Amino acid sequence: MSITQTIGLGSDNRLSMDIIEKLKEVDRKAIINPIDSDISTTEDKKTALSEITSLMESLKSSTDSLSGDNLYLNRSAIVSDSGINVDIDKGVQPQSISIEVTQLAKEEVIQSNTFKSRTDTISDSDGTISIDLNGVSKDFEITSDTTLEEFMQMINDSSLDATAKILNTGTDEYRLVLTSNSTGESNSFSITESDGLKTGLSLDDNIVQNAENSKIVYNGIEVSRSSNSIDDLITGVSLDLTQTTDQPIIIDITEDANSVATEIQNFVDSFNELITKLDDVTRFDETTKDSGVFQGDSNINGIEREIKNLLLDVNSNGNSMMDYGLTLNKSGTLDFNISTFNEKFTEDPDGVEYFFKGEDIESRGVTSHPDGLFYKLDSSLDRYVGINGTLQTLSTSLENQEKRFNEEKEKAVALLDSRYERMAQQFSQQDAIIGQINQQMKALQMQIDAQNNNK
Repeated sequence: MSITQTIGLGSDNRLSMDIIEKLKEVDRKAIINPIDSDISTTEDKKTALSEITSLMESLKSSTDSLSGDNLYLNRSAIVSDSGINVDIDKGVQPQSISIEVTQLAKEEVIQSNTFKSRTDTISDSDGTISIDLNGVSKDFEITSDTTLEEFMQMINDSSLDATAKILNTGTDEYRLVLTSNSTGESNSFSITESDGLKTGLSLDDNIVQNAENSKIVYNGIEVSRSSNSIDDLITGVSLDLTQTTDQPIIIDITEDANSVATEIQNFVDSFNELITKLDDVTRFDETTKDSGVFQGDSNINGIEREIKNLLLDVNSNGNSMMDYGLTLNKSGTLDFNISTFNEKFTEDPDGVEYFFKGEDIESRGVTSHPDGLFYKLDSSLDRYVGINGTLQTLSTSLENQEKRFNEEKEKAVALLDSRYERMAQQFSQQDAIIGQINQQMKALQMQIDAQNNNK
């Protein structure tokens, strides 16, 4: 039997493991539980800090975008009518363009004479069909056994920039259709065929569509291109012509207010989530005495105060965020009035950029924008979530603190276990002594009882 199993046998359970466990539990509550509470609080702080860091990184993503150059280089195009698709590169000079599409670029299409089937032969004798396309010539040697399908395959296997297909155009009526793969006048076919060949590809009557250039009138100037995709007319602007137009199409290229407004809304959403979280972790209820895990922490308390002070700042021109649709409401979160913003952006896009980003100031090869609202916010956030920032330092401190608490708990548990192991041994020894005394007392009583009985 183990010591724990024998304790109490000698003392009729006056000394027992139950007593030891109860004493140990009292010590556990006094020594271990406070450490467990510290560990739990530290874990709660780590979780809350991770959430705060994530929210601040999301917020910084918006301030980084709103304080940089790239966002304000976005452009949008308003096209007055259908007929042209427009793609615009960043930074294109805002301008108004007039374009009339008078002709679309086309590829050349030629059809053959009709044949009764795909396997009909195309010649009564041996001969040659020569096809020239945009400077590339190809001679096709034809025999009296060459079928329409075989000739189609010859063309498609050649180096010609063209595609041949066989179409069933009626009952027992098949035609080979030859199409240039590229548009423009230079992509017209020149075809000759020997006597005896019956494809008819060299006949003018079999030209279905002539190759043509696109033609437009750009700001009153006639322009021609071999393609309907034009990217060399206006720097940074690509035009895709889709149909001819009866009148000029007006294309207004402007700074893109939507992309800036979208990023501002992202900033507002991230800010409001962050403020809600900060209010929760720093709360203190006088009535219930309930508090957040970072109540009283100067580092965390300072975040909201610093950001709001910057938001309420007025720049050197006397402008504030309210002029651009941003306001702090009674709950301490932000509202964004996009109508106010759009009105301001339409009126003065450069002024909006200056307020948000600030003027470029170069010093020792480094460009900064100290007067820009979001530049100042971005710099402030960088001190918190940047490399070796405040939150990273706090996170490291909590990690070390949790490690110390766990080590402290491990030592305390070992010390407590050792103490009560010794107590169990002492109980066992004392229990054995009591057991021996009890046995001696029983033996003595038996002797006394025997003497009394003999009288």
